[in-house]
Amino acid sequence: MSWLVAWALGSGLASAAVVDRVAAVVNDDVVALSEVYELGGDFIEQAVVSAEGSAETRREMELEVLDTIIMRRLISQEIERLGLDVEDVEVDRAVEDVAMRNGLDRDALRREVEKSGMAWVDYRDEIRESLRQMRFSQAVIQPRIKVDEDQMKDAWRRTYASDD
Repeated sequence: MSWLVAWALGSGLASAAVVDRVAAVVNDDVVALSEVYELGGDFIEQAVVSAEGSAETRREMELEVLDTIIMRRLISQEIERLGLDVEDVEVDRAVEDVAMRNGLDRDALRREVEKSGMAWVDYRDEIRESLRQMRFSQAVIQPRIKVDEDQMKDAWRRTYASDD
């Protein structure tokens, strides 16, 4: 068998090439560097151009986009764990709402989205992600926020009493 491995290595069959790089691992979920550029490539490139090609700026912007992806993955994993996922019908309703608020029908909205350079599938995925994050916030974060009315009144008094 070793001659087969040697032949494969010698013939170039076993050559390796870097296709992508791991940017982060979120629990068991891998985030590739290509995903960072898929989500925030334009943002990163605009920042680099503004900084006159600064490698440091590129790294900072990559990390900023990566932080967003990590946050999304963590929220997504928790949403799945809690069974709070968003159904297609809810995405459809949200798309219809966006179209209506902009004075468009669904087909016109789709044309506008695609004219902007975004694929319709990606647009729907972004809507789904927004709905998932809202649902997560309503179910997990908001119930943990306690507002003390007396503290709010005291803060209001201090703020406006100091203006006199």
